[in-house]
Amino acid sequence: MKKLRIGLVGTGESAHIHATACRNVSFAFGVEPAVVELSRLAWATQPRFGLDAEIWTPNWQDLIRDDEIDLIAIACPVAQRAEIALASLRMGKHVYSDQPLAADFRATAAVNDAARATSVVAMASFAYLSNPAQTLAQQMIKAGEIGEVTKTRFVFDVDTVGDTDTPFDPEIDALGIYGSEALALAKILIGDIDSTCGVFGSPRASVGLCGAGPEDAVQFLARFSSGALGVFASNRRCVGRRTALAYEIQGSKGALRFSQERMNEIHFYSLGDPSWRRGYKTIYSGPIDRYFAAFHPIPGLALGFVDQKTIELRKLVEAIDTNGSIPNDFHFASRVTRLVECVRASERERRWVSIGEVA
Repeated sequence: MKKLRIGLVGTGESAHIHATACRNVSFAFGVEPAVVELSRLAWATQPRFGLDAEIWTPNWQDLIRDDEIDLIAIACPVAQRAEIALASLRMGKHVYSDQPLAADFRATAAVNDAARATSVVAMASFAYLSNPAQTLAQQMIKAGEIGEVTKTRFVFDVDTVGDTDTPFDPEIDALGIYGSEALALAKILIGDIDSTCGVFGSPRASVGLCGAGPEDAVQFLARFSSGALGVFASNRRCVGRRTALAYEIQGSKGALRFSQERMNEIHFYSLGDPSWRRGYKTIYSGPIDRYFAAFHPIPGLALGFVDQKTIELRKLVEAIDTNGSIPNDFHFASRVTRLVECVRASERERRWVSIGEVA
């Protein structure tokens, strides 16, 4: 496997997580010499993440022009992501970007079109999808263990800024950031969504801190192509919920339940059990999943969020090495962003809006 040299563009916590995953991936998956090398860093006000000063630059264009860099990892504010991704693609670099890829659907679609016109691998980071628990849930649904999916509930609530006196980053809105993660998970587990009907709420508007800016809370209904009904909710100021990405998927033969706050567990309910013994049972992630096995040899030992990110990066490395495909490519990200626009249109027009109406 050829060494992959990464240039990281970004600051803050997201860039820190990218850098940690870059360091962990070769060690966790037992590859020697190191397959992934974090080669250069751009945009931070000073060298960070243990990198030497000589490989730091204040200009992301330096990374794009560097012939020694194979992949550009984008962990910067949303407003700059599309420009950096397009420049990277033009230079033939692989791209690994935080999502959303751009500020709106049209800009995201343009980045996707540019990626599809090249032979490079372009991944949008939906790290929650790389949790081995989600792989297990997907397998169980596909195998028919819960039967035909009839109804789903997905939620992503956080309370990191529940104090109404706390300023908040306007880029981090309830739908575009948190809601899109729930939509991505639903798409992987259940399938395509045909139409949505939503309502937004900004409880802080009365104190002048939200105004006409991004929504604090959103709820919406969705109709899946399969006929299943979906109920979605996300709230960036949900007091009492730490990182509550959760779902319950009900089917004709059983149900699945999951919460990111207990990310190493899936709860399974089966109508095949005797009626007196029915109830949710806990299934722990374990080494039957090859990515989990890279970290722990037995079930019940816990993975964390950065481990998800490390697994996601490993999948990207494998796709680049084998010229393979990845589920959360830029086309996938574009479809998720289109769903976000569909929800916004439905709230604005106070009606059901089909995905085909968003262009």
